[in-house]
Amino acid sequence: MRKVEIPVPKMAEPEVSPTERAFHIIEMTAQLGRVSTVDIITALGIPKTTAHRLVSNLEELGFLEHGIERGRYQVGPRLLELATNVLTTAFSHGPVHALLMELSRRTSETVSLGVMRGSEVVYVDSAIGNSPLTLNFQKGHRTPLHCTSSGRVFLANMDQKQLDAYIS
Repeated sequence: MRKVEIPVPKMAEPEVSPTERAFHIIEMTAQLGRVSTVDIITALGIPKTTAHRLVSNLEELGFLEHGIERGRYQVGPRLLELATNVLTTAFSHGPVHALLMELSRRTSETVSLGVMRGSEVVYVDSAIGNSPLTLNFQKGHRTPLHCTSSGRVFLANMDQKQLDAYIS
């Protein structure tokens, strides 16, 4: 199982809203694939009844659903629909996509746009070139920073403190 980097505040603190807790559950489920209420209770430090109530609400809204494994939840159809809509509309119809297309046309190469999230690059858009040798990352694909040229650009522009944190 890969290491998950979720910035989780101490949920027992009264200033953490139920909405924030729900989003942490969704994020945790999206990163791990399947979670149990015990996983949620442990990760967020919330009471069992709170975890069950939040999971039940998220399930009712379609953001979570029962997985194949008994007692485990996975991302639900409504969340998948929202994510798909964001990935297909957020960048593909805007001026950034037009720039990617123009650059790809001029160079005959695939051009990708990635954003840094933690220690990874998340690809948000691309324009496919005509080159016979091409690497195309799907929207939403995550790759460790050191594994791609985009990621190495982010690493090259980090200050020493950020770079030390990444390496450790």
